[in-house]
Amino acid sequence: SLIEFSGQDRLQWLQGQVTQNLTGLESGETRALCICEPTGQILAIGRVTETDGSTWMEVPSDCVEALLNRVEEMVVMEDVVANDVTANWHFTSRHGAHAMLKNVRPAIVLRHDRFGMEGFDIWSRTPIEHDDLLPNRADEFAGVRLEHGIPKWPDDFPPKLLPPELGAGFLETHVSFSKGCYVGQEVLMRIHSRGHTNRTWVVLESELDLAVGDPVAAEGGDAVGFVTSVGRSKNGLFLAGAFIRNAALEGRLVIAGTSVRVRLR
Repeated sequence: SLIEFSGQDRLQWLQGQVTQNLTGLESGETRALCICEPTGQILAIGRVTETDGSTWMEVPSDCVEALLNRVEEMVVMEDVVANDVTANWHFTSRHGAHAMLKNVRPAIVLRHDRFGMEGFDIWSRTPIEHDDLLPNRADEFAGVRLEHGIPKWPDDFPPKLLPPELGAGFLETHVSFSKGCYVGQEVLMRIHSRGHTNRTWVVLESELDLAVGDPVAAEGGDAVGFVTSVGRSKNGLFLAGAFIRNAALEGRLVIAGTSVRVRLR
């Protein structure tokens, strides 16, 4: 979904709400971010860009209500208005090195790497002819993104999740530890500076098929995690995103009695 933020105070207000530093956001630039609870837990994720005198935030559709509620609760005297304008635009997503952009104006373009490759989400006033698009293989996307260690909303985002639990790659793209105050910053800075989480989202690899919800156990021991999403690598191996207790990551892991390997962490 696409949310339009307008009003003179929109960027200043957003700077105090999101995990990403929006200072110096240039027209057409895209930055990924989280919106967190005061406890640091993720409420929503999104990508933001600036163009035509408005700030545009793209979020998963099931994050819209939480985002608009945050605006309703936290905008007091600021000149900030947020509207869900999804119905007024046509959405197209392109992926891969040949995802050329042409004949899509006027449009709002947000760069992304949800599948470990260059991609563009395009919101245009008129539909884009599908003949211009590179064919997409949706069944391959899960494997490609897992090969690159990219979590997917909402599959890999259970309730009460803290950004650091998604690993260093996610933090690098979604969280700034040098910006000013924002909702949830105190908790995230405490973890970053002198703390740790009890679990981390990792990518597992196996010769046998895996399924969402599979419990992951330490070899000869108790459950230490669970599978959140699955896919296959280019070489045919089965991949799974999974949350694993940090203390168990150095040992051998099994699913249904079969050894699995930590591919990315």
